[in-house]
Amino acid sequence: MKHMVYLDLNDCYRTWEVLDSGTIDGYEYQIHSCGAHPTAYVKCDVTVHTRMRIEVHGGITFNGKLKKTEGQWIGWDYAHYMDYTSKPADSLLRDVYDKKYDTPEILGDVKYVITQLQELLNEK
Repeated sequence: MKHMVYLDLNDCYRTWEVLDSGTIDGYEYQIHSCGAHPTAYVKCDVTVHTRMRIEVHGGITFNGKLKKTEGQWIGWDYAHYMDYTSKPADSLLRDVYDKKYDTPEILGDVKYVITQLQELLNEK
């Protein structure tokens, strides 16, 4: 597991890396850094109705295929209001108020999403 490193605005979109990946209870997951902010993904093929019922930071913002993988994935990002992202330098208060997320914390969200998927799919 690699830690999330927030890059400066000039470098943030040149780097995309996998910070962590694995399988939890049969669900594959990946945590990425796009430099400016982290993202997380869980492999699952679920209906729109099921996706809409999943509670996670900022909501599900991705549904599709990830590069170099098979199958469908859902994902979310950490680039919302009060989340730290690589912003222009004139945003003086960002270090005081905006939250930086690290990989272990994001993995906790991944586990919570997997728990919800298990519960939602068992309702059928």
